[in-house]
Formats: sequence, C-alpha cells, structure tokens
Amino acid sequence: MFHLWEKFINNEELNTSIVREPIYESWVRCKICRIDPFSITGPKLSPGDLNLLLRDNAGLLQVATPMMEDLYQFIKGSRFVIILADREGYILKTLANSAIKGYLTRCNVIPGAYFSERYMGTNAIGTALYIDTPIQVRGEEHYLKIFHSWTGSAAPIHSPEGDIIGCLCIAGPADETHIHNLGMIVSTVNSIEKQFLIKNTIKELQELNSGLLDTLALVLDLKDNYTANHSFNVMNYSNQLAEKLNLSPEQKKELRYAALLHDIGKIGIPDSILNKPSRLTDSEYEFIKQHPVTGAKLLKKARFSPAIIAAVRHHHEYFDGRGYPDQITYKDIPLYARIITIADSFDAMTTYRVYRPPMTKEEAKEEIWLCRRKQFDPELAEIFLTCV
Repeated sequence: MFHLWEKFINNEELNTSIVREPIYESWVRCKICRIDPFSITGPKLSPGDLNLLLRDNAGLLQVATPMMEDLYQFIKGSRFVIILADREGYILKTLANSAIKGYLTRCNVIPGAYFSERYMGTNAIGTALYIDTPIQVRGEEHYLKIFHSWTGSAAPIHSPEGDIIGCLCIAGPADETHIHNLGMIVSTVNSIEKQFLIKNTIKELQELNSGLLDTLALVLDLKDNYTANHSFNVMNYSNQLAEKLNLSPEQKKELRYAALLHDIGKIGIPDSILNKPSRLTDSEYEFIKQHPVTGAKLLKKARFSPAIIAAVRHHHEYFDGRGYPDQITYKDIPLYARIITIADSFDAMTTYRVYRPPMTKEEAKEEIWLCRRKQFDPELAEIFLTCV
C-alpha cells in the first residue's frame, strides 16, 4: 500500500482501482486542501477552550463514557486507544494504557486536538465524520505518514433526529488490528445512540401535560422492572422498524410514545394475575384482554393524539382478524399497531416470563416468520427480521 500512497503523493500515475474508493476520494480531498503528508498541522485547543468544548458536549460525554469504559476492558493493557470526538472532529476523551500516552501526545492524539480530515488528512475520525459512515483506515491508507503504522476504526454518533453529534474510534498498531474492531465500534455506537433515544423520549414525555405525568407516575408505582424493560425494548424494536420504513420524525415520535405506553392498561390488573405461573382461567384471560381498551381510555383522558390511542387499543389485533379487542383485520389495523404487535411479540418471546423460559432470538425469528399473514403483517414481518 505504501508504494500506492507514495505515487499519489508524488503525482505519479496510479491505478485507482487498487485503492478503496472512500480512501482514494479522501486522498483527493487532502491534496485539494494542500495538506502536508509529512507533518501534523491540525490545531489544538487551549485549556480554556477545551473546557468550554467539554462543557458543550457534557451530554455526549455522560452517555458515551460508561460504554467507552466497558469497551476499554477488551483492550486494557494493549497498545490501542479509544477516542471520543465531537461532531467537528475535536477529541473530547481518550482511554489508553499509560505506556503509550507519550506516543499519543507526540502524534497529537490528545483531548483538544482537531482530527478533521481537512487538517489531519485521511484518518478514521475525520473521514468517518466527512462521509457519515463507519470506516476502518488501515496503515498506509492514512494521508499523514506518521500514522502509517496504525489502523483506526471509527463510526459517527447520531442524535435521535439523525444529526451527527460525535464520533467514536479505536486505534492501534496496524499489525495487531482486526477487522472486527470496526464491528466493536459500530456496536458500541449503536448502544450510545439507543441510550440517547431513551433519554430523549423520557425528556419528551416529561414535557407533556400533567395528566401524562400522573399516568407515568402510576405506572412506576404499580409495575415492576420487567414491565419497564419490556416497554423500552418494544420501543427500541419499533424504532428499528420505523427507521427501515423511513417514517417521518413526527411519525417516529408518535410511534415511540405508543410503543412505550402500549401496556399502560395493565396498571389495574392484579399482580396475582399478571405474574401467575400457572394457566389463566377463562375469566382471568378475558380480564387481561381488556388492557388495550383500558390503555386507550387512559391516553385519551391524557389527551394523546388519536394515532397513539389507536395504536395502544389495537396492538393485539391479528392480521387475519383473530386478535382482540375488536377482531379487525389488516386493512383496518393502524400502521403503528401493526409495528408494535411484532415488536411486542418478539420481546415477549425472547424474555423470561413466570410461566416459561425465553426463546433464543433465532427461535423467535422463526416464529415471526411462521406467523406472518396470520398474526403479523407479512411485509412488516419480513423487514423486521432484517433488523434483529
């Protein structure tokens, strides 16, 4: 790879098909910006400006730091470093073995350093932010020669609205790097983004009227940890499907509310029935089947939108009309309800219940597939199976 980089630097003829497309395109941008490949030209913030930057990104640091520390346990004692940058490419935080901190300082891999592609050339952080896509930049693919012995894997971090708010990177010696490093970063970024989604949804819910706050307080008083986890799981699964369907921001917001509150009607069901380890009696089952109607009434009283109320009322309707409470068929079941039905069922199947152990994800996916056109919208079911 070095001879290809050298040819490009020296303006010699180069077979561009050998160089990965995003790398070659980045090299071209670097040359246009007249970046010197033999020196580090990126600016570095003063201590005062760095403190302001950290304050402005306090929310990102609060969410990302615990997950960075979890990830660091996998590389502790190695020559790798985990780097968190803001949306512009300024480094906010690093986690690394003390033995390599001197090297990182010489390479300017420190809080306050600017790793924008415009100043630091092709690099995992700057390039990932520029193309808004996870990328691994390997060895001599870096535009600056000082980084030729390292490989970086980075992924941009997005807000619930889809805006870039930062970037997470793992970097280390090229000869010790594995392709799975990028997968580790993408997985960690996904967790960070999900946490932001949860925090954002809670904030939105807290800003609603006092009727909603009273309802949520009642839920927290009456329901156990399982119910809370289940509701957030259903919300997350629903959101994944919403992303695939390219729903509008307003639709995604309504769907999140409906998914989070889909079982709110269970607040009046005694725990002796909800957590009963044996088979329910017919009268107990009929009692439980009323929770969608109860939930819809509560949300109507709290002045939620008709779409959210309908989603909660109909999330147990079946595609073929055998569900409850109204036995309506697919053409009359609202989209949000059809989405929540799949998310609710998948999480229920893969979660421990008092009356049965959980299925594996593969077993649950098979069940979703077998029940399409019966319980589930077949098109939505097929799309959902690509998300989990």
